[in-house]
Order: sequence, then C-alpha cells, then structure tokens
Amino acid sequence: MKRLLTLFLFSILLVNMTMALDCPRGLENDSYPGACSLYTDSNGDNLCDLSQEVKQAVTIQNKTNYYLWQISLICLILYLISYGLVKEQVYSIIFHKKLWNMLLLISFIITALTSILFLLELSYGIKITSLNLTFWHIEIGLVMILISIFHTLWHIPYLKSYFN
Repeated sequence: MKRLLTLFLFSILLVNMTMALDCPRGLENDSYPGACSLYTDSNGDNLCDLSQEVKQAVTIQNKTNYYLWQISLICLILYLISYGLVKEQVYSIIFHKKLWNMLLLISFIITALTSILFLLELSYGIKITSLNLTFWHIEIGLVMILISIFHTLWHIPYLKSYFN
C-alpha cells in the first residue's frame, strides 16, 4: 500500500513538473489545434504555450522582494525558543501546542481573507484596501506553511497509523 501511494504521488509530481516546464511530446511551436490534448494558448498566438521557447521579453514589471529566508529563520527560531521553554518547564507542552495551533489558525484566516479580497479586486474591480494583497498573501501564506510543517511533525505517529 505504501509503495502504491508513493508511486501515485510521484507520478502526479512528475506529470505536473513535465507539464509546467516543457512540451511532453518535445514539439516546438505546435500550431492550433495542437498535436496532443495538453494544447494551451493563453496568449492567443495560435501556438501551444508548452511548445514555445520562453521569451526573454517577458519581464515582471514591479518585481517584489519576498522575505522567504528571513521569515523561515524567524519562525524556526521562535519555534525552537518555544520548545526550549517547554523543555525548561516554563510552560507545558499543551500550552506550546495551543499557541502554535492558534498561530496556524490566525495565519490561515489572514491568508484566506487576502485571497478573497484579491479575488474581489480581480473579478469585480472591488478594491477594499490599498494594501499589496499579493505581497501579504504570500508572506502570511509562508508563515502558515512553516507552522503547518511543525504541526505535521507533531502528528507523525498519528499519520503513520494510516499506513500500518
């Protein structure tokens, strides 16, 4: 069962990587209607996007710098300090888990709200805030991902029971 699940997940990853990077059939400038079922033409040039070379002319206008390493390091340090306080018996493991579960919930709510606000702005032109929603969605989403990793690590014994 484990091998089957691993093979399934690996095949999904492989297909997604192949589709995202290049034409799976090795075609170049595949014209409409396309030689395979993966034909996509998002820019309307009647050529499959997967079979075209990446153009150097495509640039990001306002490149935003995100704080991936800084946020990751801060989250890790705060988690280690919190865990150290548990080991020093300043507070209990239950409080530690409640604290990090609450931070996970807060980061989820903020990520969800920024998604909704961003979709309202894109789909209906309703701009509720002047904040850069993409920036805050990504930054808080990163915090949520990191805390989710901690949360998952706590539950490894529980998750292992599914595969026994």
